[in-house]
Amino acid sequence: MRDLIPWVKEDFPEEGTSRGAGVQVGGQGGYEELERVVLRLKPHKAGVQWRFAGSFYFAITVITTIGYGHAAPSTDGGKVFCMFYALLGIPLTLVMFQSLGERINTFVKFLLHRAKRGLGMRRADVSMANMVLIGFFSCISTLCIGAAAFSYYEHWTFFQAYYYCFITLTTIGFGDYVALQKDQALQTQPQYVAFSFVYILTGLTVIGAFLNLVVLRFMTMNAEDEKRDAERPDLRSEPVLGLESWQAYPTGTSSLTPQPVLVPVSRVARDKLRLQQGTPLPGGGLGVGVPTAYVTCHPETQRESRDGGGNRGSLRGPTTGAGA
Repeated sequence: MRDLIPWVKEDFPEEGTSRGAGVQVGGQGGYEELERVVLRLKPHKAGVQWRFAGSFYFAITVITTIGYGHAAPSTDGGKVFCMFYALLGIPLTLVMFQSLGERINTFVKFLLHRAKRGLGMRRADVSMANMVLIGFFSCISTLCIGAAAFSYYEHWTFFQAYYYCFITLTTIGFGDYVALQKDQALQTQPQYVAFSFVYILTGLTVIGAFLNLVVLRFMTMNAEDEKRDAERPDLRSEPVLGLESWQAYPTGTSSLTPQPVLVPVSRVARDKLRLQQGTPLPGGGLGVGVPTAYVTCHPETQRESRDGGGNRGSLRGPTTGAGA
């Protein structure tokens, strides 16, 4: 403490000298009194941070990546240990929360299945939407319970406590609201300390279980889309040749000679055009590897076709030879 405030010795070298707010400085008794006053003020309003309760609180904020910033190691040895502790503890904590979340989801699914069977419902299977909905309401309930408790202990409004719970359980950890930092709560309120630790760990498990469901839902949707695309051959990707390997001709006669337009045609539309026009396709078949055909469209013929005219365009395949 004396190293932190060297100005005290310089300004008040004599025993019993007082300065401001009646604090006695100078000598052993003066330093102890000044230390007591400083510890009661911000940012040390919680008391001594590095006793067991405060250290355990700090360790939780490290391995859960909450990181309020209310306490930090000051020595080089403490900083080195904190880095190694975080490198080892954070991955293990993430794996633990993921594993607990999966088991919670499995247990909730089992309970919901039994409940549906007990109610005599025709379909007792539990859908992913049911699980996501239950997980969402579980998160809201967890946040509300924590908000009610912290608003009582910390004398915050319900909104402030709810905000603190949300910032904590999402591991954002701004540090603008930190529990256990009033009236030396870490030393004088052990039941509140125990509740805070249990709530943070339980809440992170519930949030982790819900996020696990959301990620699984998105993965299922992506797999369903890929399966649906694989079952529709008209949506399969096909190799497309460069535009320089195709030759386009105007499809109608006109006094003007506009530039033809190359329009890609899907496999289904290509087959339909072949049947209608009798135009052979390059490759002579419909096997995989046949390049996508193109229709050469003419602005005038497009207008005439919309008015009820004749042919909209013609198909041309890849050309060979020097005239291509």
